[in-house]
Amino acid sequence: MLKNLVRSIITSKSISDRLLPTYLVLDLETTDKMIKSSEIVQIGALKIQNGKIAEKFVTYVKPYTSISEEASKVNHITNEMVASAPPLDVAFESFMNFAEGIEVWTGYNLAGFDLPLLNNQISKHLGKTLTVSYIDVYQQAKKNVAGLKDYKLTTLAKSLNISGEGAHDALNDCIITFKVFEALISLHQITLEPSIIEKFEGKPFYSGIKVKNSDSTNAINELRELVSDITEDGKVTQQEFTELEAWISQYESLKGNFPYDEVHSAVRKILEDGKVENEELLELQQMLEVWLDPINKSTHNRIQTIQDKHIVLTGDFKFGSKSDVEAYIIEHGGIIDNNVKKATDYCLVGGNGSDAWANGDYGTKIKKAIEYSRKGCQIEIIREKDFFKEVK
Repeated sequence: MLKNLVRSIITSKSISDRLLPTYLVLDLETTDKMIKSSEIVQIGALKIQNGKIAEKFVTYVKPYTSISEEASKVNHITNEMVASAPPLDVAFESFMNFAEGIEVWTGYNLAGFDLPLLNNQISKHLGKTLTVSYIDVYQQAKKNVAGLKDYKLTTLAKSLNISGEGAHDALNDCIITFKVFEALISLHQITLEPSIIEKFEGKPFYSGIKVKNSDSTNAINELRELVSDITEDGKVTQQEFTELEAWISQYESLKGNFPYDEVHSAVRKILEDGKVENEELLELQQMLEVWLDPINKSTHNRIQTIQDKHIVLTGDFKFGSKSDVEAYIIEHGGIIDNNVKKATDYCLVGGNGSDAWANGDYGTKIKKAIEYSRKGCQIEIIREKDFFKEVK
């Protein structure tokens, strides 16, 4: 019954034609999977009008670096294929001409990958920054669609009886995302209202003096990339667990550093009985995902009141300056803590992030909040938009 409904939805007139008559779907393919080191190799986009594909755009892009072997295995794009492709300035100009006049962009994990990476590239190489309104279908799916084993685009598409064939090609991913988005709207799992439209305002690429990291910082960054590789497919295999255990044993000098202690403790706990169970690997995977993305992966109890609640602020806020946010909290009876401590109730994360959160490092306040939380303290990490919505 559901499959037939979805099939009819994606082949008939969309209900979004009234609420979002025109929008753009974007997807990028890159040389790597890390924002800090990736270059764009393919841009795909769709112009949607009245719930139907009106125009398509796709171009390869000649990157400034080589395509990694790992990325090429996923997107099937080789260095030879992009050798004669237009450079970023030409490709970006063509894309922006295609996108001209479209106010809202959509995509899958736009906020977490495509928009910051695109802004990073055009800022670094072209001296431009990106400002756009968007709807992240991935974020909406995670919020509203329950019961999936993971939230990969292909997994969500399959649950809606939508073909995921040709995934990891920029244009094909746009088409799959478009069908998924329209299906979720028609099934009322996504409600088109102004609150789901976010604002991305890119910051200039920082090209100042390069700071040399300490050995421990480099090792922690290596651990972060290893964990990212392990959790990418939504599960931890026995082989991946063995690799993680070997890494942990090799770097025991990192004891006392977050998040080494967290991962070390979890691995040792799994090994206590001498065998590794699938349930244990699932719990490990969930813990690792929270560590990689503590802001979006962490959950919190709905705020009833902030009267007498201790609140720490971190990052830059869409609401206004840090002083504006502090004044609002105090006006509503809250208490401002300068640093995270055991008595802190909320670690409030600004919607504009922070320049200090480079390379996925979310800063000492969020790290400390996670540490205290795992020790039993009732500290919750909460995003700015959730905070103000619930307090109001």
